[in-house]
Amino acid sequence: MNVAIPARHPDHPRPVPAMVRSFAQLLGLQKPTPEQWRSLGERLTVGDEPMDRLVEWMISAGMEQTRPLFDRALADGIDSVPEAPEPLREFFVQIETIPDWVDPDKLRRGARALRIGGADGMYVARDVALLGGYQFSGFNKTLLRTGALEKGSNKRFAETMQWAMDVISESGLDPLGVGYRSTIRVRLIHAFVRRHVEAMPDWRGDEWGVPVNQTDMAATLVGALIAPSAGGIGMGILPAPADLDGIAHVTRYVGWLIGVQDEWLPRSFRDGVRVLYHTLTALAAPDESTKQLAVPMADDPMAWNYRNLPGLRRRVARAQHLSVTSGFLGPRAMRALGLAYVPPWYPLLRIPVNVTRSVAALALPGGMERAADRGQREQEDLLHTMIGDAEATIGDSAAHVVRVA
Repeated sequence: MNVAIPARHPDHPRPVPAMVRSFAQLLGLQKPTPEQWRSLGERLTVGDEPMDRLVEWMISAGMEQTRPLFDRALADGIDSVPEAPEPLREFFVQIETIPDWVDPDKLRRGARALRIGGADGMYVARDVALLGGYQFSGFNKTLLRTGALEKGSNKRFAETMQWAMDVISESGLDPLGVGYRSTIRVRLIHAFVRRHVEAMPDWRGDEWGVPVNQTDMAATLVGALIAPSAGGIGMGILPAPADLDGIAHVTRYVGWLIGVQDEWLPRSFRDGVRVLYHTLTALAAPDESTKQLAVPMADDPMAWNYRNLPGLRRRVARAQHLSVTSGFLGPRAMRALGLAYVPPWYPLLRIPVNVTRSVAALALPGGMERAADRGQREQEDLLHTMIGDAEATIGDSAAHVVRVA
């Protein structure tokens, strides 16, 4: 049966940033086949049926009764809720049953590699994946309807960063681990957003598809975990091949937990770059919402928390992050984002530092563990710089959507 493809899906693959294209070519990746291209369009109409079904039940049965049951099952497992109604039990039994393909050793290795990326890895996630992602105007239609401008990009990225830090923390993806719990919480929020936005009178499904659809979710998944690793290589962070396999395995399991369909779950790091490349060719279509979201985010460092010389350090930080965006996305993308091109001085300065650190971590006994500890401290310091003593509570930016569901 043919599926009506939303109008936002372009007729043919669009150009992608030069660095992404070069990396894909280096790995021998080709543009999407006609079948893959059609799938990218068709999945714009598909949400997350298991979680959507659960949310409908939660709302119909009454959130005052069902949300506490959900939270208990998420915190302690479904067996801790003997009175759980069947819809809740069915969902949690499914996600608590770990797939046969999950390899705990690969998960631990991948999480450690992502911690080793440190602040520079998070810069790529912020300055390239998230900021560059505002070129995905179809995705922006959902984001703007959740109050993104009012809540602010700094708060939103802090929540995203906290989720990523939970996922890559030591044992974070173990059963009932902090990364597991944060990921299922994000999946629940996605379902509330999907329901809320799709019911808005100005939502045009024939043009935009389903809010938080499979294609957008796949792009977000690899943008959050594969893109920072690939970009980190461009900044001199050199993982071992087994580390790259581990990162792909983390991405696959996190994607499974968050409700991404199997066809988008990478089997290898190369396959993860393929998903990144293919989704970019389909989604990178900027419009007026691109600048509307990108320009305020570029200015976020001007409000960051520095103890010493705050005025100077904020200006340097703004230029630094723009240099990362410029270096990875190039002049054309910067124009689309409404931002000035800044020569990539920061990535160039970091290459010798990161190469030296990478070689030491790989060569010295215990080097990888020390590098992971250092990287985790850098990430925690960055989060504190962004939000000070406030907490980054996952889902807080969309809390109003849950309340009105």
